[in-house]
Amino acid sequence: MKQKTFKAAIAGLTLLLMVPFTPAVGQSTAVGILDLVRQGDFDGARAALAETPHSDIDELFLEAQIFTAQGSPGDAVTIYRAILAVQPDLIEIRQVLAQTLFQMGDFEAARFHFRTLLETDRRDGLRQQYANALRQIQQNIPSGFGASFAIVPSSNINRGTTNTVILAGDPNSGTISQSGRETSGVGFQLGVNGFLRIPRAEGGLFTLTASATQVLYSESVFNVFQPSLSARFENASESGIWSWEAFARRTFRRDLVQPSNIVGVPDTVSNSSANTFGLVFSGRRALSGPNILTYSALIQQTTFDTLDTQSGPSATFKLGVQRNINPSTSINGGITVGRGLPKDDAFKFRSAAVNVGVSKNWTGGWATFAGAEVGLRWFDADFGFTQMERNDRYMTVTASVLNSTYSWQGFSPRVTCNWQTTSSNIGFYDFDAYECNILMTKDF
Repeated sequence: MKQKTFKAAIAGLTLLLMVPFTPAVGQSTAVGILDLVRQGDFDGARAALAETPHSDIDELFLEAQIFTAQGSPGDAVTIYRAILAVQPDLIEIRQVLAQTLFQMGDFEAARFHFRTLLETDRRDGLRQQYANALRQIQQNIPSGFGASFAIVPSSNINRGTTNTVILAGDPNSGTISQSGRETSGVGFQLGVNGFLRIPRAEGGLFTLTASATQVLYSESVFNVFQPSLSARFENASESGIWSWEAFARRTFRRDLVQPSNIVGVPDTVSNSSANTFGLVFSGRRALSGPNILTYSALIQQTTFDTLDTQSGPSATFKLGVQRNINPSTSINGGITVGRGLPKDDAFKFRSAAVNVGVSKNWTGGWATFAGAEVGLRWFDADFGFTQMERNDRYMTVTASVLNSTYSWQGFSPRVTCNWQTTSSNIGFYDFDAYECNILMTKDF
């Protein structure tokens, strides 16, 4: 697959994309150079290029075409990525890059670029071709696995409070124990995952995924081990992408022993280990102009091993709109509503939130995201002995950055940081947290 001829590459590109890139040297000149390439006269093509006034991007593009014709598509891919690093808005270059990656057999990278094109290129007649390309890619990746490693520094691992009493300003309301106070630390996260894909002849794809994540801290009481299984069906079309997913997850946490301090009364042992089962429906649908509708619905059941009063079902619904300002910049906004129904009325809640965000691809291969969410939670009943209904207000600010041109031993880095603050009338739940995730991932 890596030795596709230039003629086959151009034929495939024409059939798939139908909008080939035309360098600014002029269409007739570019076609003449490409004719020389097609005839195998690579020296003549380079000589013609050297004698023609052109921009740096024109020269890079035509040089990439020569590399492809010589049987070195990897060198062509390097050039296309370099062009996008300087001008991420060049849709036609992304088209050629996606097609070349597909022909090389680098399906995951091709899939990334075709999905980007599906959302950013609004020209008639192309969206269905991108969707078809995604289907072909899915059929060529029947299975695989990946690994990840992350460093997770946090100012508040356990989301503990800085308060000392349950009700602010009321020393008689009870003292919050040390285990409920804010604890900082640095965690190390290890993850593995594997998948099996089953394409349907009439369209759509089933994916079975198994994964496991282990987070380790110097204080082992905060360690978390989380294996999960999921079954997903996804379908891509000209109008967008939608999917159903069923999942099962187990969360293992260390037992917490609370001494009774009373002779004859046994210590209390509890933890937040739990089983979670759920169903998710989500999608992205093209609207008029450069707008995309995003939506999701999550229904799940969580059962804790020892915290029986907090076990129960919950549901979350999200609706948003993404607007593509240009091929490298998009903004989004949306609303989220939720309902939780654990056994104890004091933990039953309603929630509502709004969010905004902006994504941007920069020169040099950099990509960034910044966003914020503000929300409220209202609880159904008085919180224990406080005779007060709990109400929380929260805000989360998130920023992430990656560079598509950087990798180490095949691992690609991404840094995501967030600040979360929750203001609650119950002191247990009043906290601030600053946290980063320095993640390295690799697909095999």
